[in-house]
Amino acid sequence: MLTDREVKRIEALESRVWKRISDTVEKAHKAIKTLNFTIMALCQHMESIELRILELLKEPRRGGWIERKRIKGQVYLYYRWRDETGRVRSKYLGKPDSERAKAALAMIKSAERRSIRNYLGY
Repeated sequence: MLTDREVKRIEALESRVWKRISDTVEKAHKAIKTLNFTIMALCQHMESIELRILELLKEPRRGGWIERKRIKGQVYLYYRWRDETGRVRSKYLGKPDSERAKAALAMIKSAERRSIRNYLGY
């Protein structure tokens, strides 16, 4: 049988444990809220990057070229160009038979035809 004093000590200890658990849960909840906001912001940033990539693919840079690279026996296509500072930049297009590469090549060829026509006055 427990004495009144021991019961009070156990109750006080139990109260402190529940308080710590409650505080920990509250901190975890706040951290999850912060993470949710961070994830949402990163998703929005990623969407804007994807839109920018699509814009770049729609309007290929003048003076760019297609480069084939053989890596471990596989052929991959890259669209390469020089930026304003003169550095060579590249955008991965995929394997030559991929839909993405075919679409990018068609856009590049179409843009080249348009710029030749503009230059010749068609």
